[in-house]
Amino acid sequence: MLLSLIAEQPRHGYDLIRAIAESTGGVYRPSPGAIYPTLALLEDLGHVRTTVDANGRRQHEITAEGRAFLDAHPTSLAGVQSRIPGRRPPETAAQLHEIRAAMDRLKRTLRSTLAEGPVDAAKLAGILATLEQAARDVAGAEAAPIDPPSPPRDHD
Repeated sequence: MLLSLIAEQPRHGYDLIRAIAESTGGVYRPSPGAIYPTLALLEDLGHVRTTVDANGRRQHEITAEGRAFLDAHPTSLAGVQSRIPGRRPPETAAQLHEIRAAMDRLKRTLRSTLAEGPVDAAKLAGILATLEQAARDVAGAEAAPIDPPSPPRDHD
């Protein structure tokens, strides 16, 4: 899996972690303890070479031997990819990234608005109506009605 990602473009270790997390929609995020030893093994095997970029970070790029290995084992790669929970096509992963960025902007805006203190009833009603309409729009006309929000719970 790492070798196939490096074949797409040279990558840093944390870029590989992020790419896998994004491709699985956040379902799986490998730890550095899984990534870096595997990168060392790939380098020992001659499948990747490590260089240092302009910022002093180690970057891994595929070698001819690594590309030949990928070409010789397409079913192995497909098998690994099929076992990764939540694996999505690259186009879907890119769309999910855009959606998450928009959701993060919305959360920051709401937090900022509420950090200033309680909002008046009309503004709160407008915010809630907008969010509910957005949920309906995303779900589509054929979707079941959206459940009303649960009241806040006291934490023990």
